[in-house]
Amino acid sequence: MPEDESLMSGNQNDIYELLVDCWSTAYVWAPGHKIRVIISSSNYPRFAANPNTG
Repeated sequence: MPEDESLMSGNQNDIYELLVDCWSTAYVWAPGHKIRVIISSSNYPRFAANPNTG
């Protein structure tokens, strides 16, 4: 995916690879532990509301 591509649209059934810059963190996960990243729509009214209906 090109680095300058800031918006994506696609099929909800497809799988996409994204690079997410999470900045520095002071937490170290132990081997075998997992982290969950939740992507959600937010920042209303700066961006149009997303009803998250698919």
